[in-house]
Amino acid sequence: MRLLLTGSLKVLLLLFAALIPIVFLLFRLIDSAGLWMVVSDPIPKRLDVIYTYAGEGVRNYYSRVLFDRHPETLWIVGRWPMRRRYYQALYNGVDSTRLWFMPTDSLNTHLEFLGLCGLLDSLAKLRPPGSPELEVGLVSGPYHMRRIFNDVLYCRPAGLAVRIHFLPVPFSDYQQTSQSYRSFWRSSHLCSLLQLELMKMAWYYLSYWAKHPLSCH
Repeated sequence: MRLLLTGSLKVLLLLFAALIPIVFLLFRLIDSAGLWMVVSDPIPKRLDVIYTYAGEGVRNYYSRVLFDRHPETLWIVGRWPMRRRYYQALYNGVDSTRLWFMPTDSLNTHLEFLGLCGLLDSLAKLRPPGSPELEVGLVSGPYHMRRIFNDVLYCRPAGLAVRIHFLPVPFSDYQQTSQSYRSFWRSSHLCSLLQLELMKMAWYYLSYWAKHPLSCH
């Protein structure tokens, strides 16, 4: 009996020892999950196009800041009918030849990106031969950028002559910090937000991304 107990104890100890690194890894994954959602590039010196994904107003206010820094930039805005009047004051004073709206209302992020690709392809073809690639900045909320990044990764059309920069709205514009995302479980709002984003990414993968090989661009 003693030998049996000793053997069982050894098995339990081995299982416990094996679980420690797994639990540690899970904690590390959870700890990094919030910031993993935030794909961000440095703001380039040149931006030919800024695209603002339809959504909360802070995206447009930050896009206006980028727009004012780059005097030759074309600003394309995702259409969201509910916000049209809300944004009217923001666009006052903007050169109308440098402000475009998507021709159709935004139904989801994926369809927005496909519509944008059509516009970018037309713009790229209008440039003189030998011109550098269009420098394009994509603006949205920090939590939204991983899904946008994957959309670009899987669904960017082959031969689209653009260089894409992921430019999320700064954390501070949402009264947050990078630490807020690192410790997202402390905020019920961020927990809900990130959970919803992960669910959307799973749905996007099944609906869109799985149909496209990564080599498509």
